[in-house]
Amino acid sequence: MSLSFDSGMKVAIVTGATSGIGFRVARHLHARGFCVALCGRRGKEGHEHASALDPSGKTAMFVQCDVKSYASQANLFQTVWTKWARLDVLIANAGCVDRDSKYNFHRRNTSVEDLPAEPNTECTDIDLKGTIYGTTLATHFVRHNPRGKGGKILVTGSMVGIYPCQTFPEYCAAKAAVHQWVKTMGPITKLKENITINCIMPGGMDTPAMPDFNDAFLPDQMTTWETLFTGFDLFLDDHANVKTGQTAEAAHDTIIEWGHPPYKSGAFAKRTEAVFEPWFKAMHSEKSDLPGAITDYPNHGDKIIAVTGATGSQGGGVVNVMKKTPGWKVRAITRNPGSDAAKKLAAEGIEVVQADFDDEASLAKAFKGVHAIFAVTNWWEHLFRGKTQDEAGVVEEEQGMKLARAASLIPTLTHYIFSTTPSPKRMFKGKMRAPHMDCKANIDARIKKELP
Repeated sequence: MSLSFDSGMKVAIVTGATSGIGFRVARHLHARGFCVALCGRRGKEGHEHASALDPSGKTAMFVQCDVKSYASQANLFQTVWTKWARLDVLIANAGCVDRDSKYNFHRRNTSVEDLPAEPNTECTDIDLKGTIYGTTLATHFVRHNPRGKGGKILVTGSMVGIYPCQTFPEYCAAKAAVHQWVKTMGPITKLKENITINCIMPGGMDTPAMPDFNDAFLPDQMTTWETLFTGFDLFLDDHANVKTGQTAEAAHDTIIEWGHPPYKSGAFAKRTEAVFEPWFKAMHSEKSDLPGAITDYPNHGDKIIAVTGATGSQGGGVVNVMKKTPGWKVRAITRNPGSDAAKKLAAEGIEVVQADFDDEASLAKAFKGVHAIFAVTNWWEHLFRGKTQDEAGVVEEEQGMKLARAASLIPTLTHYIFSTTPSPKRMFKGKMRAPHMDCKANIDARIKKELP
């Protein structure tokens, strides 16, 4: 029996749906109006669950599947497509904990010739490889959706993929890998296919994964079912399909969105994670087109420092020092490259580039490929042009942030030097104001907060 696409009902596949989280999520999706395909290895339970959702079989079905087998998953997806001719959501949920001990404590007294048996890595095969297989197949079928609507992949992760629990070393490693899979794949599949990939990370839950959950955990130490569903709904209800590559912790009764980890080594970490387009194209046959991707090989010769306000006193001083510094070239950024001061710099062999502090795109273009930036703003300029002190501060602050935001887009950048001052207003608790200093301090604080 098939259900026409014209019914308007969305279709979801849920792996590991014969018990625990998978079955509960399948039931939750069905209640939300989805046609649901439950999958798992246990046929009797699976058919019973599907029949309980819809005895007619029109909006619920069971397909026996072993997710660690690519062929088995391929059959699952083909069966679902044959029935409903669309796929909107994959819940990659199937998982298990370690099947054996990797510590091998019982082998302490064996001889050196008595090698340990090959470890059982079924946990990795199900939790990680099963997710990779599912993502591959879901992407293929979603591409063929009527009118190209895109889709969602939601993966069940685990808090122990972040906070390691020594009881389950392989499970922790597999779930940590799943989290990285989501974070890495999500931006690309969203950009290229309109398929978002996200991950919900519950803590302990009363499932068949381990016995006696309710005895091993206190009630407030377990993730509630309502919280788990809220985590899935966070992404299901993203109707614009914008959220991708994200992980959300389901901690008892609270959802915590993790976001991107901090760059503890600064520019070094940013360059390490940046996509290098020549490699990406060689690996995947086309460019990533990601914002911030490095499009060409870097300059292995002299480094470049971009100096804003290069024809002014501060910027000019930096130019004079850096043009004499071995290993560095100066790129002078100026609003008017036709000025006498700019022509003088060009005559000295210094690269002069036009950019406007009010035009963030022009700044980003001028900063392309640089390794360091000296940024200076000028409150006095706006005051002398007729602005009030407060108005001059507003303009300077916005220009300062445009400079910083443009700089944040440059993957080669390792140093951003902003000419700032302390804030008398803060130092003296409002009893003294020096707007030209207070404003620069405001910019400094915003850069640290908004662009760490």
